[in-house]
Formats: sequence, C-alpha cells, structure tokens
Amino acid sequence: MIETLFARASSLARLLEPPLGSYLESLAQTLQGQSYSREVIRNYVYAAHRFGEWLNKQGLPLSAVSDELISRYIDQFHKRVTLAHPYGQRSKLAHGLGHLLVVLRQAGVVVAAKQITSPTEQWLARYDQYLNQVGGKAAATRKKYLSYARRFWEFRFGSTEADWSSLRADDLVGFVQQEAARLQRNLGRPPAVALRAMLRFLISEGQVPRGLEAAVPMPRQWALASLPHHLNKEQVSQVLAVCQETKPNELRNAAVLLLLARLGLRAGEVASLCLEDIHWAEGRLLIRAGKSHRERTLPLEEQIGQALVEYLQHRRPRTLHRRVFLQCHAPYGPLTNVAISHIARGPYSVPASP
Repeated sequence: MIETLFARASSLARLLEPPLGSYLESLAQTLQGQSYSREVIRNYVYAAHRFGEWLNKQGLPLSAVSDELISRYIDQFHKRVTLAHPYGQRSKLAHGLGHLLVVLRQAGVVVAAKQITSPTEQWLARYDQYLNQVGGKAAATRKKYLSYARRFWEFRFGSTEADWSSLRADDLVGFVQQEAARLQRNLGRPPAVALRAMLRFLISEGQVPRGLEAAVPMPRQWALASLPHHLNKEQVSQVLAVCQETKPNELRNAAVLLLLARLGLRAGEVASLCLEDIHWAEGRLLIRAGKSHRERTLPLEEQIGQALVEYLQHRRPRTLHRRVFLQCHAPYGPLTNVAISHIARGPYSVPASP
C-alpha cells in the first residue's frame, strides 16, 4: 500500500530503510482498516519514518520504543499558536506515533511494559467489584466513587499503605471540606455520599467499625435548588433550528438533541443506543438498562424517526460499530456520554428565561 502513497521512487526507498521500513506497510494497512483518510495515513507513515531516523541518531534500538520515549520525542516539537489553535498545535511529525507503537507491540518487537499493581490499585479493584456486584452501581457512578476513594487514600495516607483502623471522624470531615474547597462550590454532598459508600465497603470487609459512616457530614441542600432552569418549547425549537446541514455532524447532533429534548433520555442512554434498539416497524425505541437498572420502551416519534433516518442514510460513517451515534472522523468510534453532554451544552445552548 505504501507505494500508492509515495509516488517518487527515491522517497519510497528511504521509507523502506531500517529501522522501521519493514513495519510501515503494517502501519498503513492498520490505519486503512480503521477508515483513516489517504492523506492522514500518508502523514502518519512519514512521521513514523522520521521517528525511525531520530532513533538511529540517538543510537536506540526498536526494542527501546515506549510511551515514555515517544513522549520525549514529541516534546522537542514546539507548539504553533494560531487563531484556530489558541493552545498550540504540534507539528505533523508528532502525530500518529501511538499507532506505530501498537504495530510494534503486535509484531513482538516491543514488549508492553508490565504494570505494577500497587496496594492502592488492588484495593480499588476490590472496591469496584463490590460497587458492581453488591451495590449494583452503574459504570459512570462506579468511576466517580473510585475517583473519590483514590483521592481520600491520598488525602489520608499519601503514598503509604492504608491503615483503615486508624480512621477517625476528623479525617472524614476534613476530606469533605477539602473537596468542597477544591470545587469552589457548595458541592459537599457528592463527595460525602461517595465517602459513605466507601465506608460501607470497609465495614463489609471488617476494616472499620460499623457506624463510622454516620460521622461523614452531609451538607444541607435545599430541595430542587440545584436543578437548572429548563428550556421552554420555543427555546427547544430555537436550539433544534441551529442544527442545519452545513457541517457533517449537524444531522447527527439534531437527532441527539431530539432524543434528549423530546424523550428526556440521559446522555449515557443516548450514547449506548444501538441500531438493533430501533424498532422501525413497531415505532418504538428500546432503552437498555443503565442508571435506572431496567430496560424500558419509548415511542419513536415521527420527528425523531425522521432525524434518525436522515443521519443514518446520509451522515453516519460506514463501519462495523453497532452504536447509532459515531464520531465524524476516523477511526469513527462510538460517542461517549461526555460527548453527548458536550453536544447538549453548545454551541446550540441558549440562555434560559429569567
């Protein structure tokens, strides 16, 4: 495939030189299999070739290639600040080297670094299993609780091994206050709830006495105080009207916003929607078990169905993925719930009425 990317014989001959010449064809085929464009594949192959030249100058063998070495190589390229990239943009020679590392590992040239499982990671793995099997928490909730548990470990024990029997009420209060100050808002309730969940796990393992979870302060929160102002029908229509077929992602975003606005779906439910969940003949959508831990069926309104048809027929990339909503650029992976939330926030958002 490389010979179709580089027409000049002299350029092709240089690409095939050691140390990476025999692996660039595999790199190009891998990228093609992930639906990258011809131009991107050409740039990534050339960047890999230049990286190989740098390895030769440094006297480094291919077996020395690692994430850390690639990061050191990339750091030598200064970021170019432009209006389109106010935070700076790296040279094209710094792009695509992660794909090269995958190819080298698959070829057995580079051995993946052995991950050292620390006591913290082992404990977090047990806690995650508890949250899943005993607590029945959704994946997003488990991720949030594990983040708080990790920060509490660092807050109380630093880098040393945990001695849970030494926990005192002051430790719990201090952590909740630290999290509230870190967020710079009155959001003490989420870390407090997560901390209580962690303590219930420690109680189940017999590492702290029962009742210690009651020492976690639960900040007072007025009912409905945290709910944002909802958009009225006119504002929803205004948001949907912004989605015009001027960009490749507009039809996709219109369908996403309709699902959020008309059916009240959560971001995670929209992100996890699969092609087989749309029952066209029966006019209904199957919403898989998520945060609510139960499946449910919702009517497929005509406007939503039309938006989905427009997206699926004209803008959805050709791929084997079964998720409905995909990225607009290679490798065309499924959208995450965070991406769905970003679509809802802007640039389509409009200010709520006072």
